[in-house]
Amino acid sequence: MRSRRSTTRCREDRSRQRLRIRATAAVLAVVAWPPVASAQSPPDVEPSPELERLHFQLGDWLMTSQTLDAEGEVVAQRRSHATIRLEHDGLLLHILVTPEGGDEPVWRIWQFHGPYDGRLHDVSFDMAGHFEHRIEAENDGRRAFAFPEPRAFRDGVPRNWRKTYSAITDDSFVVDWDYSEDEENWTRIFHSVYSRRPSAVAGSRPDWAVEEMRATEGRWIADNSAYRSEQEPYDAYGIEWSLAAGDQLLEGRLFGFQNGEEVGTFWRFTTFWHPEKRTLWVQQIAASGAFGEGPLERTGEGSTQLEQTFYSPDGSIRRAGHRETEEEGRRMSQSFDIADDGTWTPRRSYVWVRQEDGGNEEDSP
Repeated sequence: MRSRRSTTRCREDRSRQRLRIRATAAVLAVVAWPPVASAQSPPDVEPSPELERLHFQLGDWLMTSQTLDAEGEVVAQRRSHATIRLEHDGLLLHILVTPEGGDEPVWRIWQFHGPYDGRLHDVSFDMAGHFEHRIEAENDGRRAFAFPEPRAFRDGVPRNWRKTYSAITDDSFVVDWDYSEDEENWTRIFHSVYSRRPSAVAGSRPDWAVEEMRATEGRWIADNSAYRSEQEPYDAYGIEWSLAAGDQLLEGRLFGFQNGEEVGTFWRFTTFWHPEKRTLWVQQIAASGAFGEGPLERTGEGSTQLEQTFYSPDGSIRRAGHRETEEEGRRMSQSFDIADDGTWTPRRSYVWVRQEDGGNEEDSP
């Protein structure tokens, strides 16, 4: 006899299947037919050069998404896998988004060129039955695309959402979602970074990971006067990074300056491309025996986020994060405590200055 749980699951599966069928049928109907009644057969539709503007998305991607509050602060983060394929003789881009560790897509997105209006369309459909529709992709000349005419419906109620692509390279791109009450004042709600999942070739790394490791190599110094105390008498901190193991490994050490002299080594770091997790991975160990590790991910052009778990010799465990943005040889770094509920609480901020040719006299301690 079938259990109640099994019966309920079967009903949910059938419900999801019906939703997928209805959504697919609706999209194909829009692509193939003009919106007016006609006794004629549907015209032959050729793949559109306009749709090729969105082909940069094709492939398998790791998607890191951040939920932002009204002030732009990150309140939640999640990772998903996105698979993007051409279907129906090149007429449709089909995007499937599945949460990391899940086996069922939570979003299905279709993008196509409407032969009846000459516009690119973006249709999103989630398994809760929510439907969103945006039209008219634009290119601002920097390989960035936007769907600026918001037509979103949730529970039958129109919503003003806008979707924008930017920072597009061969191995990554950024998607931002903005919301508006009046279609004039927009607030960023979601920020997603897509990083291409490399092939199974051993040691393969995306370009952004190689570029990040090479850009980090060198000597960096940050002023510590804002935090100096009797317990922490250091005028500044320094980090020295060097590539090793055929450039597969980035090794670093954190040290202090006191009265203009280098003192101590507080932490040692290793950064490398993790072949299973498909991201840069940072491990560090202190002289006290404390150990931390976690993923370093790109969050935008020149911006990264590091999220680590630390293990102390006394058995305690804590989580911490860092966000960095680099501009003209300076890295603005903000550290955070991460609570069990995922809340990021700011701690210290530093400006790390790259030292050229053995040191910059102006910025050195």
